[in-house]
Amino acid sequence: MSDINSCVAVYDLQQQLEDSIAALQRNGYDLKKVSVIGKGGYSEQHHFALILSRGMPRFHGEQADFWNRVHALLGSAGFFWAPGFGPFTVAGAIVTVLTGKPDRKLIGGKLHRLGMGLYAVGLSGDSALHYESVVDQGRLILIVQGPRDEVERASETIARTESTEMAVHAA
Repeated sequence: MSDINSCVAVYDLQQQLEDSIAALQRNGYDLKKVSVIGKGGYSEQHHFALILSRGMPRFHGEQADFWNRVHALLGSAGFFWAPGFGPFTVAGAIVTVLTGKPDRKLIGGKLHRLGMGLYAVGLSGDSALHYESVVDQGRLILIVQGPRDEVERASETIARTESTEMAVHAA
């Protein structure tokens, strides 16, 4: 594990997650320290694309409106396909972690690319496996990173929203 503090919240609905981001923003939290991860609406029955247009990422597909709003708020965007896990979409601070070279030795090779990124931002191996499973089920996760006091303040804000699960992972 690292010395990074994180708060991770799980959502069943896109609107619940967007409401949490809005609450963080209203309370002055730096959205550059926030990430969102989900399956991105990809399926065998629907087209999906991530296109860079005029320097801005634009999603096309079933959940395009949601992902385009999230990327507009959080900045960075990414679409990944991990062998053994499949597709997932990310926005925010974790994009740079996921685009780096993964350490395949992490916890005996049990983690996919997403789990390795979660581990790299301070989550334990067991937590990373859990959140991989959550995303694989089609749910969304919101990650807030920062110094302990900022993460605790963010967790208090998130606790007042409609997340289905929330945990603080302290360094």
